[in-house]
Amino acid sequence: MITKAIVYDVESITEVPDGLQDQYNLYLQNSKSGFVSYPQFNRTICIGWILIEKLSNDAPWQICKLNGKPKMDAFVGDDESTIVKNFLNVLNTNNCSLYIGYNNKAYDNPLIKWKAYKYKLDIPYGFMDNYKYNLRPVYDVKLAYNDFDQYPLSLRTLCISLGINNPKANCEGAAVAALFGNKEYTKISEYCIEDLKSTLEAFKLIYKYKN
Repeated sequence: MITKAIVYDVESITEVPDGLQDQYNLYLQNSKSGFVSYPQFNRTICIGWILIEKLSNDAPWQICKLNGKPKMDAFVGDDESTIVKNFLNVLNTNNCSLYIGYNNKAYDNPLIKWKAYKYKLDIPYGFMDNYKYNLRPVYDVKLAYNDFDQYPLSLRTLCISLGINNPKANCEGAAVAALFGNKEYTKISEYCIEDLKSTLEAFKLIYKYKN
């Protein structure tokens, strides 16, 4: 029996809606990281994804292919509603048993759901399950590795500790805002996909012990 899953990642920039500047300033003042992660203050500029599959219970995870090409992409640009709509269309047209990301329960999923509400888009039921102590159907690689502890651990740190190549040595997430400002969408897309490949490799290692 074929099992299908999706690995995904959101890139965003800070964008404060009119009328919420005072609230944003309050959150920023209390933020230890200097970043406000609440979805209402962040604009989605890219969502990357990779479809993977297991051909049997004992088979390894592998990237799905269509006509010999890997099924992966990154929706990027200045039209947030289209980016979110296109990604949710991928979710809604693929029967995935796992939704895999890094820190996705704390950031990516709440952001995607908030934007789906905003643009009145359909979300798969399983994607809505964001309970911290479950690894199914939403599999958070960070929580799995940390034994469900939310202590700070970047994907870059995890990859270094596990011997996995990680693109953040070449482009930190904070640099994405500058790339977006210069409309360098191809670079954002490439960065996001490479980040996803690192997440996928970390998932495959950890999944052997926590599935």
